[in-house]
Amino acid sequence: MPELKDQANRIVGSPGLHTPWRYIKIRVTLRSVPDTINSLRMTLQQLEQTADTARDSMAFAQLKRIFLKRIAELEIERVRTQADRPGYKIAS
Repeated sequence: MPELKDQANRIVGSPGLHTPWRYIKIRVTLRSVPDTINSLRMTLQQLEQTADTARDSMAFAQLKRIFLKRIAELEIERVRTQADRPGYKIAS
């Protein structure tokens, strides 16, 4: 149980004396894989249009790599999920 408390404190920060960590609620909204892919693509597109890439090119390039890697992982997951359905054949 101490590991769980440590993980919670790392995620939300140490809550202080008046709010024990076990009473902090974190709301997570699950999205479908296609919705997540679209959301990541739209966010990346907005960043590309609004960010001053010349000023902080290394950080922007790293962030872009992270987004593109996650999009690729989700695309692979989507294809694998479709391939696991009965009657689905991969063209050879």
